[in-house]
Amino acid sequence: MGLSSLVPTFLTLRQANGSPLPRVRLKQTDYQTFRSTCAMECLHCNLTAYVWKDRLMKIEATKGFNVKCCLRGISRTKWVYHPLRLTQPLLRTGEKGEGKFKPITWDAALDLIEKNIRETIATEGNKGLLLTAASGNMDSIKNDMAKAFFDYLGGSTKTAGSLCCAAVTAAMMPMVGLRYADTRDTIEDSRYILCWGE
Repeated sequence: MGLSSLVPTFLTLRQANGSPLPRVRLKQTDYQTFRSTCAMECLHCNLTAYVWKDRLMKIEATKGFNVKCCLRGISRTKWVYHPLRLTQPLLRTGEKGEGKFKPITWDAALDLIEKNIRETIATEGNKGLLLTAASGNMDSIKNDMAKAFFDYLGGSTKTAGSLCCAAVTAAMMPMVGLRYADTRDTIEDSRYILCWGE
């Protein structure tokens, strides 16, 4: 099971466009290194990125970090250069679900957001604006800024609870007795492993 899930992402030594990965022999000192936090919603691992000639070449767990990074986190090199990665705003031109979009500029996208916020406040009041918040590391940055912004506008509707943390808490407590636990080191002792997602 584990090997079959690794094959499409890890063992195929090809780029997203199908061409083979470049074979370049580099020394550690040839790279620029940058540290960051993984935006995935799991353990927020501390990552080190290796850049050569302005191109992201490799990502790994920062030395001294207390866990191993997962394949989702270290596969960022494929994400960054994937041909289907969005690099500019898209405006829906058809009905929802049709998949019809056209590229627009960032200025046009921000103008449209402003227009829709103003129209919503004018017709529905501030209760028509919904602010969702979660606990991922990107949300930890976004939550306070978004709250300050919507408070400046006069307030907004808030959600009760969180989809991600509420589900994790509901599952972790009866299963392992702890809310925050890294159980990846016990995988080899597991009788069953349930994987979901892409």
